[in-house]
Amino acid sequence: MKYLRIRLTTNNLQDDATTTQVDERSYFSASNGEVEDYRCVQLTCPLPDTVETCLLTDTLNAKFNAWLAKASGGGGCDGTLSNNNT
Repeated sequence: MKYLRIRLTTNNLQDDATTTQVDERSYFSASNGEVEDYRCVQLTCPLPDTVETCLLTDTLNAKFNAWLAKASGGGGCDGTLSNNNT
């Protein structure tokens, strides 16, 4: 799962590049502001594909459905991937 952290503050925060820590600005103290975490939406699209010509409709539909099944999505708030385009 991937997350996005957004921090808003008027403080001038500095990353300590000499450490192996993830950017300290995301969790060090600040005198004001707000931190919000968001779960990111993930989308994986299938690569474009070309099929041979003159296929029977059922064969073409099966190839299309197999291609479409390679798509996936998730994350966010109960993310769901659907296709309503004929």
